[in-house]
Amino acid sequence: MAAANGYMMVLAAGLMWGTIGLFVNPLSALGLGSASISALRMGAGALVMLPVLLALGRKEQGDPMAYLRLNRKQTLLCAIMGVFCLSLSNTCYYESIRAVGMSTASVLLYTSPIFGCVLGRLFYSEKVSRAKLEALALNVCGCVLAVTNGDFSSMSFSVYGAAIGVFAGFLGALLALCGKAANRACQPLTVTFYEFAFGCVAMTALAFPLADVRTALGPTLAGLALAFGALPTSAAYILYNRGISTGVEASKIPVIASVETAATVVVGIGVYAEPAGVFKLLGIVGVLASIVVMNIDFQRVRQSRTAERLREAASMDLGAWSAEKHAAYLAFKDGEAPVEPATTVSSRTALLASDDWEAWLAVR
Repeated sequence: MAAANGYMMVLAAGLMWGTIGLFVNPLSALGLGSASISALRMGAGALVMLPVLLALGRKEQGDPMAYLRLNRKQTLLCAIMGVFCLSLSNTCYYESIRAVGMSTASVLLYTSPIFGCVLGRLFYSEKVSRAKLEALALNVCGCVLAVTNGDFSSMSFSVYGAAIGVFAGFLGALLALCGKAANRACQPLTVTFYEFAFGCVAMTALAFPLADVRTALGPTLAGLALAFGALPTSAAYILYNRGISTGVEASKIPVIASVETAATVVVGIGVYAEPAGVFKLLGIVGVLASIVVMNIDFQRVRQSRTAERLREAASMDLGAWSAEKHAAYLAFKDGEAPVEPATTVSSRTALLASDDWEAWLAVR
């Protein structure tokens, strides 16, 4: 049950990530570049979480700093998540876009579930079942269709661009792997705060001197940054880290989190009037289907009473069944079978007069 709740939290986080475009587009319109937006997002997320951690530490531990202290192992894990899984992953993705274009880079990024399956097997001995492989295939195909709408004409290729894009996918899968270890070592809220803090420092160094941020300073930027830091950043990553701390499989997390792709496409269609092609819709269906397939125990379903009843109904010989019921009616008519308690004298007389065994069966 705990794992089921964990998967639902990861799913909710993915849906929140799907709303990122609602914040990125207006920030881009203010003149901010990709690296500056990433730095601003993580900095705003850490800023939103800081008072929460101070208040929680005072309330639960009697010490405002209780949830802000880290030992060496915790610091290392949070630094890896912030610097590599968030900052470096974003940087590699942007670099891949520059080298091979948006469509190709997006497709390469969605290799993340494949790496998640491999890493989960290597580090947590998670089973690689047939259903899991089918879910991975559905997921990758669904993501590709949702992003490209079936149009691959704009895709380009270079060894460097492809390698850096696949590496971004690997780092995305690494987030789930490191997250499981980090959330075992300390409070998920603490993990979330420090991955933002480390990520903000790394992205600020990459975007320095942040001239675009200084140019756009004002109430609009402040409001957008706080909203961006609160909903698809702090709230989403809190749910994500709490979810992966419940004992979920690391190999399943990237697949479930990929609902972000479907949510992004829906937001694009609904808010920005982007074209809703057949292939996009098929892609969304594929992503959602992969999540269902990944989380269904088909062996348990096949062994369930419902499945047994369905197999029995499918193999039923209607001719033999009709003959059996007709024979039972004849026995009832000849007085060889006991009268059902619910069958009144008048209804019995009426049925015998009509000589309709199907009506007799309906009454019974």
